[in-house]
Amino acid sequence: LYDELKRKDGQITELRGKIQTSENSLQPQNEKTDALDAALANARQHSDQATQHYEQAANRTRNARLRRDLAAAWVTRFEKEARLQELSKKQKQVQEHQQQLNGLREELAKVPEVTAAKLKRLRNLEAEVNECEAALRGMAAGIEVLASNETVRLGESSLAVGEAKVITEQAEITVGNSVRLRISPGGGAKLQEARTQVQNSRQQLRAQLDELLIATVTEAAEALTRRTDLSGKINNFE
Repeated sequence: LYDELKRKDGQITELRGKIQTSENSLQPQNEKTDALDAALANARQHSDQATQHYEQAANRTRNARLRRDLAAAWVTRFEKEARLQELSKKQKQVQEHQQQLNGLREELAKVPEVTAAKLKRLRNLEAEVNECEAALRGMAAGIEVLASNETVRLGESSLAVGEAKVITEQAEITVGNSVRLRISPGGGAKLQEARTQVQNSRQQLRAQLDELLIATVTEAAEALTRRTDLSGKINNFE
């Protein structure tokens, strides 16, 4: 039994020697493995750090892009608001101009439609009336009350002292209740012709004035001046 135990102990010692030898032979490999594990851990650490740095850089880039996009959006908004204000201002100006233009057109519509040609025609007719009246007055008789204690009447009208009248046709004058006079201007047929010319020229002038809805040639001239002024303003707006 002793020999057997001794033999077993020798085997155990031999195995321990082999194990130590194996361990000694594996020590460099273990050291390499440890070095590789350390290198792997270090690489993983650097990789993690690189990943973090990348993600941080990406986040910074994304944030910068977002800030840039936000800034561009604000710039675009400000530009659009400024453009909108400009367009609103122009629209308001256009509306004001249109209102002024409509007002000028309405005012122009109220002014008689006198043109330069129509005014010239009116002035020619007025000159013709004046000439005919002057010719008639040259043939007519005149009467003036210098003094009287009685009432002096020309037809149905009373004449005061110092009052004068031009008579272009036969007329009856009464002084008080006892004196009646008939006065006949000279000129004969020419007087009648002159009266007819005066009447015709007056009618033509009145017809032209009535057509324009005005009373006198002076008003026609004023209307033409007003129309010219308003038309000029309207042309400037258009």
